[in-house]
Amino acid sequence: GDSAAGDNGTGAAPPAGPGGPRRIASIPGFASYIDGYAVPDCDALNARLAADVLAWRAVDPGETSSNHHGWHSSRNLFSRPEASFQELARHVASALAASIRRYWPEYDPARHGTSWESWANINGPGAVNAPHAHSFHLAGVYYVKVPPEMGSREGMIEFLNPAGAINRSNPFDHRMVHPMLHLQPRPGQLFIFPSYLVHWVTPHFAQDERISIAFNVAVNEGGAGG
Repeated sequence: GDSAAGDNGTGAAPPAGPGGPRRIASIPGFASYIDGYAVPDCDALNARLAADVLAWRAVDPGETSSNHHGWHSSRNLFSRPEASFQELARHVASALAASIRRYWPEYDPARHGTSWESWANINGPGAVNAPHAHSFHLAGVYYVKVPPEMGSREGMIEFLNPAGAINRSNPFDHRMVHPMLHLQPRPGQLFIFPSYLVHWVTPHFAQDERISIAFNVAVNEGGAGG
């Protein structure tokens, strides 16, 4: 009988001929964007942030979430009065507006509200954040302090690819879909990403502490919010 179209009777694709189709589009159909930002003149801000976070830890036992052996503050950082927290909140709001406009070009923070929660993380030697996703719409993290003597894979934030419906036993599968994305943070860097992306923080074994500030944001498209 006739072989299936494109089969060529052998299970292989037919040879490509001259003058083939001209590609007119390449559409990132289900891309998950991780937006990276650099906060300007961050050194002085980071010194004040670190001092305020450490002072907070001294009087707050924190809470347990994805953190193991680290300190996770309560989730009201951007509502606190410390000037450093309020300065960072302004930087985050500016970056967040740009990230939201990727999905909703008409977004105007003066007219469209957002709801936030935000907290500080301190990871000492061996501390780790287990794989997790966030609630809300977007999540983000700002890096206050990263020990310079960490190894190449220590203290990374690693994202797992949400595209799970593919057989990764074939090497070409890994060319199409990378199972994991590794980012090595630096002080002053800010990442904003969809909350559904599962991610985790690898442990580091430097003697110094790693300090970051994380947040979740819900976009209230219906009107003004908190």
